[in-house]
Amino acid sequence: IGPSGSGKSTFIRLLTREIKPSSGKIYVADEDLTTMRNWRVPYLRRNIGCVFQDFKLLPNKTVFENVAFALEVIGKSRHVIKTQVPEVLRLVGLSDKLNSYPDQLSGGQQQRVSIARAIVNRPPLLICPRETWTPRPPAASWTCWSVLTARGPRCSWPPTTARWWTTCAAA
Repeated sequence: IGPSGSGKSTFIRLLTREIKPSSGKIYVADEDLTTMRNWRVPYLRRNIGCVFQDFKLLPNKTVFENVAFALEVIGKSRHVIKTQVPEVLRLVGLSDKLNSYPDQLSGGQQQRVSIARAIVNRPPLLICPRETWTPRPPAASWTCWSVLTARGPRCSWPPTTARWWTTCAAA
């Protein structure tokens, strides 16, 4: 967390290997990103969920399709997609918006779609901008923190069998 221009967005871009540092080393899960081969970068990114400040929703896709896209690009089966997407949308309170398009949603709902897309494949590292982490009305109940700590009869989030880290970086 820091003032505008302090390097928060650059730090996130370094963590996702969008850019390489001009000097020094960056390690994620004991792997040096500065020496990582380019063909391994997509595999790194599969383990990082990013919630973007501007949401980056695909305007021509429904809510379901926007969230499913994160699973499709990593080769998950249709069965997994049909199971996990509705569950994560239920978790963020958007079960009734499966067939809606981004322009039909409020800003808070778009934020929740972005959170759902970031967590649908249960990445070990989640990067959220400050705006999605800190509770503030009216979206106070839909922060990254509240979603990650949600529990319910059909929800095992976060998974109890895996080691989870969350990184809160203001972008």
